[in-house]
Amino acid sequence: MSQNINALKPYIKKLFDDIRSHVLDIENKPKQKERVMKEICDYVMQKITAESKSMLSSFYSSLIDDTLSQEPFLNNTKNKNKFYRRDIMSLIFEKYNFSTGKDIDYKQAYDKYYSLPISFGTAGIGIILSIALSKIIIIPVSLIVAGSLYYFISEQEKKKNKDKYKISIELYLDSIESEILVWFENIEAFYNKQVEELKSNLKDENNE
Repeated sequence: MSQNINALKPYIKKLFDDIRSHVLDIENKPKQKERVMKEICDYVMQKITAESKSMLSSFYSSLIDDTLSQEPFLNNTKNKNKFYRRDIMSLIFEKYNFSTGKDIDYKQAYDKYYSLPISFGTAGIGIILSIALSKIIIIPVSLIVAGSLYYFISEQEKKKNKDKYKISIELYLDSIESEILVWFENIEAFYNKQVEELKSNLKDENNE
């Protein structure tokens, strides 16, 4: 695991610690169970979608700092400009939609989640988000979060657990906390591939 990925871990841990704390506050409110569950799901979906975009921006900045501190970019303005023109950040961000809507229909999100032109199989959420990097498809992050969350809730309903939504939320948060790292590992691999291709082109130009 790279240094940049390891540097993300405390931020991801804090994000999910904050989410769990807020979810607990919502659960303790004297409201109807269905209303509580909807409020929790909306909060989790919006929080993860917004924060993942913020983390991605910070993560990309770290990758740039590492790249430009090494050859053939170090102290080479011409090569740095070629790196910036390649605009790898846009290549990554254009694969995702970080917008969130109101009044989410989680059953509908679940159906759309599985109607995407990707063979999911038993792939985790992190892998599903990563697949967009190699496919001509824009994946709404909120759809993945909402759809997979509904899946966890549905699985608990099948087991007829009394507090199914609480159990499903706990399972979901445990799962996605680790899988966000998988997603960022694949983003880093995509970024590194783009950089290596650029370095190869620069080397060929210098040999001409």
